[in-house]
Amino acid sequence: MGACVALGVAVGDGSTRVDEAVVRALAPALRYDLVLRHTEALATEGGWPFGAYVTVALPVLLAGGAALLASRALPRPGARERWRWPWALLALLAVPVQMLLRELFGRAGPRVVLEARGLLHGAYPSGAALALGLAAGIALVVVAEVRPRWLRLSAVAVALLLAVHLAVRAAMLKHWATDVAGSYLLAAGAVLLALASRPGGREQA
Repeated sequence: MGACVALGVAVGDGSTRVDEAVVRALAPALRYDLVLRHTEALATEGGWPFGAYVTVALPVLLAGGAALLASRALPRPGARERWRWPWALLALLAVPVQMLLRELFGRAGPRVVLEARGLLHGAYPSGAALALGLAAGIALVVVAEVRPRWLRLSAVAVALLLAVHLAVRAAMLKHWATDVAGSYLLAAGAVLLALASRPGGREQA
């Protein structure tokens, strides 16, 4: 979480050279109608298919499928499971932290002009990216514990999903790339802290 705060301080109120370079690098791909349509669909928050939030369901489905298969493979009814869900609820404390940070930083997004700090919500860190980051982090932990053989492929798939989310949000000027990166850092910190809260969590993490 400290990394998220540090990045927020570093990027300041507006765009950075990194953010602007990402937008310039992605712009040529948007000249193709097919790419533009799919990018808009994945980036949207305000209308069907709500792509920015539907993507959150993908890691949840991954974790749910792994957990379901693991439960069927238990050697006998009542056998003690190796994983517990309550720790994941602690990771959700990152949500109010994100809301507080965006008000404190008051960073202007690509399409937002802040007339006065505090009157409008800031762009850093991104709420949609935080939701995806939390879902992805929790999913990887669950997969690692109940289906270890899936972990490498799952990690690659999750990394690709996070990269696509960052790219489409930046390309459509919904957020700066660093807004999304900050949310990923916040999510990673929240998941790690939640893991450490489990009995024996520090030894397992």
